Amino acid sequence: MNSVLRTLSTLLLLFCVPLISARLAFYPLFSEPNATITRFETTVSIPANSPDRQTPDNDFQGFWPGLETKEADFVLQNVIWNWNPTLTPGEWSLHPMYCCRPMGGTDNVFRLYPGDQVKSVFAIDNLTGKWHDGWSVARGQQGHVAKQVPFSGNMTFDPSIATVPDRVPYTMAVLTIELQEEATWDFGSVTFTDITIEATTTTNTLWCTEYAPEDSS
Repeated sequence: MNSVLRTLSTLLLLFCVPLISARLAFYPLFSEPNATITRFETTVSIPANSPDRQTPDNDFQGFWPGLETKEADFVLQNVIWNWNPTLTPGEWSLHPMYCCRPMGGTDNVFRLYPGDQVKSVFAIDNLTGKWHDGWSVARGQQGHVAKQVPFSGNMTFDPSIATVPDRVPYTMAVLTIELQEEATWDFGSVTFTDITIEATTTTNTLWCTEYAPEDSS
């Protein structure tokens, strides 16, 4: 039996406690029910693009919602980034993927523009054990000016292909900004709304009442 353990109407990501390693920085917010998550959905509004996109060329600026394992060694995510040679200034692209043992996802370039709304829905099929990753995009003013139409899509991830399949159950929902190489967070705030998390029944309710950025102290 599943229970809806966390629902948020609006969340503005203005994190100030990064997780930083060599040439990689995350500004994450985790929700961990200590139980298997069965559904996670949220909508993000696309911000203005960076004024120094791909300077230098190997910069990576992105943000994404996703699900992680307890060990944080496997993630199912809908990455929105601006590191793609086919993009023009002001564009982002959507890249649904799973990572990292193995890594895979979609190969198409789904172009996004400031003001677009991207809804992500991650849901497990209890009969097959496979995950369905769905996305839908509503266009904002800049998207309409670029003559882009709304679109939606989905992919299926089979956890049995993972290197350690018995560790794939997802127990953490993540909202994060990710910067690689010499990239900086210079594209303003990222707003996630309509956040819903469903997990298998648990007696621990603290995660349901306390939702805060990761604290490194």
